[in-house]
Amino acid sequence: MTARDPLPGDDNVSPCRLCGEPARHAFNRVILERHDTPYWECSSCGSLQTSPPHWLEEAYAFRGVHIDVEQASRGVRNWICLAHYLRAYGVTRERCLDFGGSSGLLTRLMRDSGFDFYCFDPYEMPRYADYFSVGELQPNEYSVITAFEVFEHFPDPRSDLGRVLQLGADLVVFTTLPYAGQGPDWDYLVPASGQHVFFYTEKALEQFGRQFGYTLRKTRAFHLYVRDDGAFAQAGHCVVEIPPASAGALLGATCWASAATKQDTQYVRDRFLAEIRSGAGKA
Repeated sequence: MTARDPLPGDDNVSPCRLCGEPARHAFNRVILERHDTPYWECSSCGSLQTSPPHWLEEAYAFRGVHIDVEQASRGVRNWICLAHYLRAYGVTRERCLDFGGSSGLLTRLMRDSGFDFYCFDPYEMPRYADYFSVGELQPNEYSVITAFEVFEHFPDPRSDLGRVLQLGADLVVFTTLPYAGQGPDWDYLVPASGQHVFFYTEKALEQFGRQFGYTLRKTRAFHLYVRDDGAFAQAGHCVVEIPPASAGALLGATCWASAATKQDTQYVRDRFLAEIRSGAGKA
C-alpha cells in the first residue's frame, strides 16, 4: 500500500519552487514504489515538479547505477562532444569543474584530453578522479562548469541552480530534458528512482539564467549558459556542431596515454606514495 502525499490547499495549488508563482496539480505518480505523489505544473514558468521531495535520503541510499544503465555510454558521448565544443570556444588551460560528476569518469577523460578539469559531487566518491575532486566551491574559481543530468535532481532549484550560477563561470554546459507538456508516462520522470524531482521548460531556464547575467543557448548536444560579460560572450551566438564524419577522428585524438595523462600519472603516483608513507588509509 502506498502513502498518499496530501494536496496542499483546497484549490490544488502549490508554489513553484523555481519562480514562486502558483503551480496547479497535473497528475500523480508513485515514487519509490511507495509514495503516491502529486506533480505540479507552474502557471508562469511552465515547469513541472513533484511535491517537496521528503524521500531524497531514501532515494540516495541506493548506491550504484541501478536503472541508469546508460551512465557510462552517456559519459563517453559527453566527453567526445564536450572536448570538441570547448576547443571551438577557445578553452585551453582554463580551470573547469564537472558539477555533480558522480564517479569522476568525465573529469578523468577530460583531463586525458588536456583540459584542467575537477569533479564535485556531494553524494558519491569520484573514484576515477579522487585526487582531482573538490569538496568546497568558491565563486570565480572556474571558467567553465559542466552539469550533465544534474539540474532535474535539485529539490530547491531556486537555491540549488542559483548556487551553480553564482559561482560565476563564463560558460555553463549542461543537459536536462526540457518539459513541454509531457504526461504522466514521460520516461524522464523515472519515479522508481525518486531522484528526478524538477523538470524545467526552456522558458524557465532562459528566465532564470537571465537573473544571473546568462544567456541560454542550445546546440544539438547541450544547453549552454553563456555569461553576458564573460570570456565567451562573443562566441555565445555561434551554434558549433560536430560533423558526423569527424566523430571517429575526435575519438582517436581525444587520447589515451596523452602527455596530459602521463603528467597526471606522475602527480597521483607521488601523492599516493606520500600518503602510504604517512600511514594514510591504515585500518
